[in-house]
Amino acid sequence: MLKHSFEKFTRNPSLLIPSTNSRIFSTDFKTIKRISINCNEFSRFSQSNYIYVDKTPLIASMIQSGKFYSISRPDSFGKTLLLKTIKEIFEGNQSLFNGTYIFNKPELFQKTPVLFYDFGITFRPATVSIFTEMIKNLLQKSAETYQIKLNKNLPVHEMFGNLIEGIKDKLGPVVILIDNFDKITLETIQYQKKRNDLIEILTKILASLKEKEENIKFFVKTNTSLIGFRTYLHEKIQIKDITLDSNFSQILGFSDEELKNNFGDYLNFYESQSTLLPHQIKSLIKSAFGGYRFTSENKELYNPQGFLNYLSKGNPDDFEINLSFPKYMKDYLQQNFVYGMPIKEFAGNFEILSQEYFKEALNKKWGKNHVFQKKDFFLTDANNLELHLFNHGFMAIKDYNEEKNEFEINYVNNTIRRNLIKVYDEVYEKSKSYVEPFSG
Repeated sequence: MLKHSFEKFTRNPSLLIPSTNSRIFSTDFKTIKRISINCNEFSRFSQSNYIYVDKTPLIASMIQSGKFYSISRPDSFGKTLLLKTIKEIFEGNQSLFNGTYIFNKPELFQKTPVLFYDFGITFRPATVSIFTEMIKNLLQKSAETYQIKLNKNLPVHEMFGNLIEGIKDKLGPVVILIDNFDKITLETIQYQKKRNDLIEILTKILASLKEKEENIKFFVKTNTSLIGFRTYLHEKIQIKDITLDSNFSQILGFSDEELKNNFGDYLNFYESQSTLLPHQIKSLIKSAFGGYRFTSENKELYNPQGFLNYLSKGNPDDFEINLSFPKYMKDYLQQNFVYGMPIKEFAGNFEILSQEYFKEALNKKWGKNHVFQKKDFFLTDANNLELHLFNHGFMAIKDYNEEKNEFEINYVNNTIRRNLIKVYDEVYEKSKSYVEPFSG
């Protein structure tokens, strides 16, 4: 059995090490790289001999062609690893990149002060005051590191600007990397006023960066969602949003070519051990982890974390995945939708319609793609379910009409579809209580 061919495990059970006599390898064991699970620190890839799918050609392109960037992708697509990789580049750690494209670009490894923040730290309750205090504490910690005095009584955006200016005066222009920039606005999706107040805070932070542009060498923020920040805001402060940019379509996620080039030995061994034929395995891998597309470019991607989890199981026939569905999205669904359809549409009729009726209606709805123009992805309206599902990795671009500049989206793959139906089933009964206010 395959699982017995993988005999060694490190003290961290998520890091799989194949045995030296495994048929998976045709080369010496010392040259074999390991599979990493949930590894967001780039330094660990070289230190622990993990497989790294080289994204540095696109990172180098970002650094050489621009200054302010924003990118949105679902969770489990490697956003944190992307920022940590950029961090190591600007901190001058060239030796970590041996074997990658960017290693031979020494001019990009000039040591630069780097500010890295994760705005996705979860806390309850998600209030404006608590969020503000959290950001102030992060800024204060950075100020202590660089021995800069900050006034915590100032608004967050002013503190941020003063910190950047202080570091620049001491060490030169600053690199700023912010992960999960929009997470707090998603946590408060059901509370419009609170959400708007939080968006205002984040907007002022972005505006303060523009004011200190001469002090900033490079800036990247990652988001889960495009919803909430108007396109004109990014244009006004000259942040290039590469979420839907075909030039950077493969900066996160794995392509077919990357699977073959980086995990070919593992996949070949899986094929030799499976009860399925090779083409069946490829088809099931695509159905379970593929089908993602975020730009007009007709190239699909695989969910990297889902695929790596599959390889680490040691069972070539186990394609099941358990997708995490955020609690705030479940609350949003059960209060506003029933099987993807607005609850208000069924006021007064909900009790006489069966669950099977809703499931059948859902299947009909999924039988055709949902059409959006590019500007629609940046709407501030939080009530478009399909766009939320796109942002959270449950829907993907399926076609693009260049003449009309229209994107067609639908569920990513059959596995995603089944998981989404499970979520709809779970919240169905709870949704009933939210129909009553609209009845009568």
